Parts: sequence; structure tokens; C-alpha cells
Amino acid sequence: MMKRSRFPWAVVGTLLLAATVASCRGEQGKPVGDSNAADPSGPEPVAPPGEKNAADPSGPKPVAPSGEKVDLRLRLSEGDSVTLRMTTDQDIDQEIQGQRQSMKQSMGMTFTYDVVKKADDGTATVEVTYDAVAMKQSGPMGNVDYDSADPPAKVPMQAQGFAALPGQKFSFDMTPEGRVTRVAGVDAIFDHVMKNVQIPMPGAREQLREQMKQQFGDKAMKEMMEKMFATFPDGPVGVGESWSRTVSLTTGFPMVLENDWTLEDRSGGVAKIKCESKIKPNPQAKPFEIGPMSMTHRLSGTQHGTTEVDEATGWPVRAKLHQDVSGTIKVSGMPGTTSAVEWPMKVKGEITLEQVDK
Repeated sequence: MMKRSRFPWAVVGTLLLAATVASCRGEQGKPVGDSNAADPSGPEPVAPPGEKNAADPSGPKPVAPSGEKVDLRLRLSEGDSVTLRMTTDQDIDQEIQGQRQSMKQSMGMTFTYDVVKKADDGTATVEVTYDAVAMKQSGPMGNVDYDSADPPAKVPMQAQGFAALPGQKFSFDMTPEGRVTRVAGVDAIFDHVMKNVQIPMPGAREQLREQMKQQFGDKAMKEMMEKMFATFPDGPVGVGESWSRTVSLTTGFPMVLENDWTLEDRSGGVAKIKCESKIKPNPQAKPFEIGPMSMTHRLSGTQHGTTEVDEATGWPVRAKLHQDVSGTIKVSGMPGTTSAVEWPMKVKGEITLEQVDK
């Protein structure tokens, strides 16, 4: 049964990777120990000739000397484009009905963010395109090796969800402060993916698609991005200053993230931000339903690392995060069982993010 449910989880993991990393990029929050931080509504510096004027608050501003405070926020312009490559390496250990299972997996994804429109109030419409995916996995269910840049003649069953993603797009609207006001296209991606994967359970395709869209579709993604993509502190910060925020997610993979960030260094127009996060279960979350099964998880742990951000635009330049999570998974309604099945799980992982040339 574990094998049959692999496809939807692979697709969901791919769609949510960006949100996971965003949680450690810096959530908008009040600086710690700095109640007298500069008022971001005060006078703005005047841009040098040839640069955007300060009258446009969402346009790039001159980079301040490293000894001064910096106002970190998104300053996107129509026509901006950045391509990011994200790689997640994980070691997963679990014990299901007395049988220990260890698995290693590496998932790679390249996607491009294009700012296709910018409103007068600075809100940017951003289109996200999945350019390429790759997956390596070794464990009790065998070995999988898939790369969309060099695909095999027959796509491995476990990789079919990933293989359907290149070329797919979704879009969102985001304010200069990082608040997401609209997400569209994620539901359509699920429709496309479900047409391209094998579903061993007879008659389950339509039901599974609707359940996945309810849990991870446009509305769910909007909630996650609203709470996790609003990057940076409320006001200007200097090197050594910190800010924090607690984020509660109720859809998708529900969890509570207690995040602390510190501006660690500034050099060459790039801000280096240190991240420390505590991951806890969300007791208010509803079980995730997939077909006849209902799943809940109680996973907790830590995430730490650094992110480097372009001060002029707010785009991430590179990041490296380390995760250590453990807890239990509980599934009810699993075929062949009369009661809920619960098992322990441990996950250690490393996530890297970097800008690349398309």
C-alpha cells in the first residue's frame, strides 16, 4: 500500500519545496531588541541618475554601506526574471509494523520566476515555470534515477509525478511587503499530473485528484505562501540584529514554525541571513485524507542555515539549510487493516538553493 500512494506525495513534495525554503528566508516580523528601528515610512534616499527614483517604493534602491541599516524587502519590476535551482537531500528512517525501512533520496527542481505585470501600488504578478526536475532514490522499494534533462525510455513509477511537471506554470500576486494576495494554476497542475500517473486503485483517480486539490491546490497554496513568503523584517535592520515570527500552517503539511533570523553580514550588495527554526505539530490541523485513508503526523525538530539575499531586489541568491525532524505517522483506513497503523519516522536533510543561468 505504501507503494501505491507514492505518486501523489512526490508531486506534493515538489510543489511545496519553495514554501519550505521560504520559511527560513526570513518571515516579515518585528526586529528583536530594536524598538527604535528606523521608520520605513520616512524619507527615502534619492536614486542616482539612471536608477529608479525613490518615488517608486518597489523599485531598486541604492545599496547602503555595510555599517548602516538596510531595508530588506522585495522590489520587483515588470520584466524581472530569475531562475533558481533547489536540491533536497534526505535520509529517512522509519519502522512500519516492526520492519525498519531506511531510504536515501535526492530531489532537484529548477524553476523560473518571471514578473509579468506590476500594478501602480507595487503589487507584482509573478509566473512560476517548472523548468526541470531530477530524482534519485534508494531503499526497500528499489532504486530510482530520473532526470528530465535526460529521461529514460520508460519513466520509473515513483518518478511519474515529477516527470509531468516540466513546462507547467502557476502564478501569484505579491505586494512589496511579500504578502501574497492571489494564487492561480496549482489546481491545473494537479489535473495535468493526475492524467500522467498510474493509479493502481480502481476508480480512485477522480476522488484522489479532488482530495489533493483541496489539501494542496490554489487555496491551500495561497495560505502557505501568505504566511511563508512574506519575507524580511518589518523595518530596517543592521548587522547583528535579529527578528522573529511564529507561523502556523493548517493546510497542506500542517505545522507550526518558530523562526528566528539574524542579519549576519553584508557584502557587495548581498545580505547574509542566519536562520534558526523550531518545527512543531499543529494540534488544530485536520487529518489528510487520500482515498479511503486518513493520515495525521506529529513531527517536530529543527531547521537551521543561512540565506543570501540581493539587497536591491530581494531575490534569494543562494541558501543552505539543514533539517532534523522526527515523530510519528498515523494512518487509518489502510486496506487490509482493522485499526489505525502508527509508526515512527526520522528525517535528516539538507536543502540548497542557488540562482542559475537558464
